[in-house]
Amino acid sequence: MYFKTLFILILLSSINQLILTTDNGYVECPNHLDDLCKCSYNAVGSRIECPGADPREVITRLKNNYIHVLRIENCNIPKILPPLPSGRIRALELSHCNLEDVGFGAFTLLSTELKELSLANNQFKRFPNLGVLPKLISLNLSNNSISNLEANSFTGFKHIQSLRFRNNLLSNLSSHAFNDISKSINLLDLRGNKISNTSSLFTRNMTSLEYLDLSGNKLDNIKKDEFKGCKNLLEVRLINNKIRNISSTAFGTHNKIKKLFLQSNALTSKTITNLKGFDKLEYLDVSENKIEKIPEFYGFPTVLTIKMEKNAVTGIKKANFKGCPGLQSLYLDGNKINNVEKESFIGLNNLTVLGLGDNMLTQFPDTTLIGIKKLKKLNLRRNSITELSEKTFKDVQELNALDLSSNDLFKLPKKLFHKLKKLDYLDLSKNRITVIEPGSFETKVANILLTENPLHCEQSMEWFMHWISTFSIRTAPIKSQEAKCVFPEKYSGKGLKEVHFTKANETITRSIAQLNSPHAAVGAGMLGNLIPQGSAGLPMISQSMQSIPVLGALSRVLPGLKEKTAKENIFRSIIGSEEFVNPITRMAAGDAMPSDIESLVHSIPKMVVHSVEEGVATGKSNFNISSLPPNVLEHLLNGGTIPGVDKDVMTDLVKKNFNRILDAIRMLNNKTYSEEQAAAIIPPFKSLPSSIINRFIGGEQLSFIDEEGTDLIRNYYLNRLPIDFDEKLEEEDNNYLFKSPFAKKMYKLLPKGYNITKISKSVMETIVSGGVPNFTELPLDLQNHFKEHSSDLVRAFESQNKPIEELMSKLPNFDRSHLDRVKTYDISKLSANVVDHKEKMSWKEKVFYTTLILLGTITTMAVCYIAYLSIKIYRGSYPNRTKVEDNQRNRSIIPGVVFTPNHHSTPRGILNSARQRFSAERFERQ
Repeated sequence: MYFKTLFILILLSSINQLILTTDNGYVECPNHLDDLCKCSYNAVGSRIECPGADPREVITRLKNNYIHVLRIENCNIPKILPPLPSGRIRALELSHCNLEDVGFGAFTLLSTELKELSLANNQFKRFPNLGVLPKLISLNLSNNSISNLEANSFTGFKHIQSLRFRNNLLSNLSSHAFNDISKSINLLDLRGNKISNTSSLFTRNMTSLEYLDLSGNKLDNIKKDEFKGCKNLLEVRLINNKIRNISSTAFGTHNKIKKLFLQSNALTSKTITNLKGFDKLEYLDVSENKIEKIPEFYGFPTVLTIKMEKNAVTGIKKANFKGCPGLQSLYLDGNKINNVEKESFIGLNNLTVLGLGDNMLTQFPDTTLIGIKKLKKLNLRRNSITELSEKTFKDVQELNALDLSSNDLFKLPKKLFHKLKKLDYLDLSKNRITVIEPGSFETKVANILLTENPLHCEQSMEWFMHWISTFSIRTAPIKSQEAKCVFPEKYSGKGLKEVHFTKANETITRSIAQLNSPHAAVGAGMLGNLIPQGSAGLPMISQSMQSIPVLGALSRVLPGLKEKTAKENIFRSIIGSEEFVNPITRMAAGDAMPSDIESLVHSIPKMVVHSVEEGVATGKSNFNISSLPPNVLEHLLNGGTIPGVDKDVMTDLVKKNFNRILDAIRMLNNKTYSEEQAAAIIPPFKSLPSSIINRFIGGEQLSFIDEEGTDLIRNYYLNRLPIDFDEKLEEEDNNYLFKSPFAKKMYKLLPKGYNITKISKSVMETIVSGGVPNFTELPLDLQNHFKEHSSDLVRAFESQNKPIEELMSKLPNFDRSHLDRVKTYDISKLSANVVDHKEKMSWKEKVFYTTLILLGTITTMAVCYIAYLSIKIYRGSYPNRTKVEDNQRNRSIIPGVVFTPNHHSTPRGILNSARQRFSAERFERQ
């Protein structure tokens, strides 16, 4: 009955919430408070924000409504807080209210429900007298001017779990300041004060303390047993102090600390080596200290991450890290390392991330990475490495991200990356690389950053330029211009892909110019002999197209086609460069081979239909832009040309085609066109180049389309994304939605058939480019959807190696306590809701054990009742039944069988007579 009642209450609450929710994500405020406040509802519960209001008026108007969070900034209230009226408020925040003190009994009428109180960002100079708040579990007095905490300051609230005094002026702490809350305090934030010693504060028994932040103070020495009273500490932050020495037993001989932050102090290698008792430590940060050599990490057998950045380490010796065999991430960036000995990382079988950037390495021997086969990310940026051998990365074949930027590399060995089949990100920017040798890459690498290199875009680089154009390899960071050529001068300042198209133009023009040479006749005759006259399946080229160089060349080279050219008004020009240009060049030079003819014939079906010359002049024929491959369309839209076609003519054709597309979209919107008719004119989504899609989705206006036209095209494609997504999953490789692996995972998290036009332009642009969107900008229904599927969201981040912190910072306001936080977090972000989690778990445990006891009681009663019935039956308390007659009847039916009475079910009188009869019969048989 209890659970049934609870379920009904929860259901009614949910229905009430659905009724009150408005389109903008807020809910209707109780008792007509909408004129003062904004109300919302999330996983924590009801939340009311009333900027500039008088808390007395707000609480009075709330009457008896239970409110989870009431937040008032810039309060309209005196500097000494007067008594507040009675109310049912769980969490109250009064910030930026210029409060200097609290009047007697200010919170007395709220004490029965108040669990969280924040008076941060005010002007308190001493700890205010808050009275008795028996249920208070969280108190925040950060960003005030409190300078002293006296003994027994917390007598009025002995169950407090979270206490924050960040950014005050605390310098003197009484050793008895936390006496009243020593058994309950779970989180203590004293960051940004002036504490120089802890006055034996933590030597006392504080068994519940798990999170302690003393960063930004003036501590210089951590003495023996200074934290021995805090036996259950999980996370300690001592960042940005002046600590020179830490006693080896400062935290006890066997502590439970999992995360220790010691960066920005004056620690040495010896101090770190001497630390003992960290049997459960997982994360250690000793960055920005005075460490000159790698410490011996024998005191940290379970550590998973070590950060030792920005120290003064000069070298790494063999097996320096054998004391921490489970290490997964090691950051040594920003030191002065100039030497890494052979097998320095031997024994680190689980290492996946290694940072050696910003050091002084000039060499990186083949034997450096031995023993770390699981390495996935390697950072070597900003060193002075001049060369690498082909075997440098042979031992790290799981590598997927490699940063070699800002070094002095001028040549890359041909087989350097051949073993790295999983490589996805390679940064070679800011080196001295001039040429990438043919065959340097056996598999596709999505990102090869080459910016700020003196690239020589000559014949030796043509293979690479063609390769990156074919596979859409990114050569520069997102939203940056692609890598540019430096030599020869005519290509200086041009991007690699741009040079690729320019060279194609030049090659074709040069080839056509040579077609009039005597060698051309040889090539023409050869081809004419190989191809049947008027072969079916080959495109017919109009005689009127002879003035266009490419078409004229084809007509001259393919004499067998001349018979039917007058019957057709269609012309085609080849878009794929090499398979057309190379054969026709050799043919023009008289060096044609049968393989060249075959290549040329195979390229002819790929020619793109444009329009007849008369159609271009009159505007009656249409240029079919959807036939263009995405990379060629991108080239045209960026101002490029197709070989043999005048640039002005091509620009005019592109403009006319887009006008035709816009007309088709308008007619579709007006229901003049059907979807099929519009699709015959409008290019499919997958045929568009990625950069153009980015510009459309981001709302960027193209030079030849006005703002209205851009919106029309954008909305057309966005409205069809769900169709493309739901119906074409089998074409994932051709679907732009899946060009970015992260975008693919994000779209698969959307509800099936979701109308993507509801998503803002900025969010769409971020997702398409593979970035992390701000989830608070999503429509409310989509926020709720992600809330219900938050575990899938986290898995999407983890699979793409995106930091969970980035996700957490952009999530909407809903409970995320169940998410797996892979990265470290700031103790200041631990809310009272997290601390209050134990209280909720305690309540669940009570319910569980109560239910268990009830079930046990019921089971015991059932067993007792069964035993009682058995005893009653055994003693004959129930009326006799005619079992004797039944026995006699059975004996008469089956004379050879003797039935022995059962003493568990037969009344005693009948049982005795039956036993006597049974014994007599057995005696007679003997």
